[in-house]
Amino acid sequence: MNTFYSHLLNKASALRLASMLSLMVIFFAVGVGVAFAQTTYYVDTQGNDSNTGLDPALVGGDGPFLTIM
Repeated sequence: MNTFYSHLLNKASALRLASMLSLMVIFFAVGVGVAFAQTTYYVDTQGNDSNTGLDPALVGGDGPFLTIM
């Protein structure tokens, strides 16, 4: 590699850059997964498929049975 920037990027720094980028991707993926898991609610419908988990005033009846795990 004989370019103007060849003194800045050798094999060691390329490996360090690649490992840093891969760690950033992993941490981003873990962060997205954690954020998604924190905002996910599991609604126990007691076997009633017409129970959508919406507000009782919108669907009528007793409303949802929330089970937050």
